[in-house]
Amino acid sequence: MTEHTELQGKIHYDPAGTLVRPGQIGRLLRLSLGFLCLMIVWDIFTAADVSEPSSVS
Repeated sequence: MTEHTELQGKIHYDPAGTLVRPGQIGRLLRLSLGFLCLMIVWDIFTAADVSEPSSVS
């Protein structure tokens, strides 16, 4: 049996709009985590110093 056949009928998706919307704390947490991820990505891209390439020899 394939994995798809084994999981058939065991996965249930709720209709759109039935889940509870996040409150103030949930939104603040998501905003903070998103900002933290952006800071990490920014640090990775700006940390590389490409102004003076090293010699190959």
